[in-house]
Amino acid sequence: AILDALPNAAQVSDFKVSPVEFDKDIDAQMRVVAAVSNLRARNYNIPEADLHTSRGIAGKITPAIATTTAMVTAAICVE
Repeated sequence: AILDALPNAAQVSDFKVSPVEFDKDIDAQMRVVAAVSNLRARNYNIPEADLHTSRGIAGKITPAIATTTAMVTAAICVE
């Protein structure tokens, strides 16, 4: 079984995870993002997206966050 193939905690105690800077223009990173998002899409029965579409969506996330932050800040100032 799959669970039997996993290493136990003692075997991976020195395993370190470090952050990676995301760049939508790096194909290897975008292939992972597109693959994982398509797995999620299949799980929830929503349309899958190709690599080009996923890259477009990823490129809009940061500007959307900045715009939302600016709008909230403006609303607080007006209040």
